[in-house]
This record gives sequence, C-alpha cells and structure tokens, in this order.
Amino acid sequence: MVSAAPEKDLMYYIEGKHFDWVDDKNSIITTNLSSLLWGEFNVHYEMKQGKGNGLGFGLGVYWWSYGYWDTFGISVAGEYNWYFQEHALNGWYAGPRVEVGFSSSNYSYTWMGYNESDSSTSIFAGIGGQAGYRWIWKNGLTVDTRIGPMIRLGGDSAVGFSTLGWNAGSSIGYAF
Repeated sequence: MVSAAPEKDLMYYIEGKHFDWVDDKNSIITTNLSSLLWGEFNVHYEMKQGKGNGLGFGLGVYWWSYGYWDTFGISVAGEYNWYFQEHALNGWYAGPRVEVGFSSSNYSYTWMGYNESDSSTSIFAGIGGQAGYRWIWKNGLTVDTRIGPMIRLGGDSAVGFSTLGWNAGSSIGYAF
C-alpha cells in the first residue's frame, strides 16, 4: 500500500507543516475596528511566552445612547493562550480569559413638564475562555478571529446580575 503524499495528509495540515511560519515576531497589538460601529473601542496586546504560549492583555472602552439612556464603561482583561502548532503567536490557539470592568448609566426622561432621571454605576468581573486562529504575515500584518464563552458577575447598590454570553470577534493589527 502506498502512503499519501505529505500535501494530501490531513495531519500535515493540522500540524501546520504547510505554512512558512513567521517566528521572529514576539509581540502583537490589535484592535477590532468594526466595534466602533456600536460604540466600543478595544486594544489587545499579546507577547510570546515560548514556542507554544502567549500572555495577553486588553483594554476596552464603550459608550452608547439609546432612547433615554446614556452608558459609559471601561474594562481590562487578561488571557493566557496555548498555540497547538507550537508557533506562538501564529495559528490555532485556546485559553482562559478574565476581565474586570466598570460602567455608568444615566436615565433622563421629560414628558409634559414631568422630569425623571436616575443613574447607576456597576462593577463587574468575568471569567471564560476563548479559541481562535491568528495569521501573521512577514510584513507584520496580523488578522485574528476568536470565540468563547464568558460569564460576567456584578452589580450596583440596587441590583446584582450575572450573564452568560460570548466573547467573539475579529481583529487586525501589527506584529513586531
């Protein structure tokens, strides 16, 4: 029996042997520009911690108005990623993610001379995970896509909350 040529062997592709990996990049900085459409800006920095690991940090700022509500918030996040093909910061990765944040909301309503307003501030913490794929080209251009579950717990003086949601997105940036 003749074995398949390396180009046709599935493990050849899974292990990433068909790529000319960019190994001289030790850090990346990325942002999700499309999030500006819904009132959010974020920046992400990750540094290589060996051939198969990366340590990352993120900062997010969001603001939006809807009806009588205005909201502003800020969050910081940390993550640790394992790169399955041993080419950090390139390729398939997965790892845990934690975040903490603060938000402030204001409500103001006027109808027929009657004014009502209120405000609320809250602090939250989140824990979850993520998995994704990152491309790094020789010129430093970086494109990243990821998804993962995230549970957030928090509250203000009146109400506590918890949410289970998704941490998902695509980013573009530079590797150096």
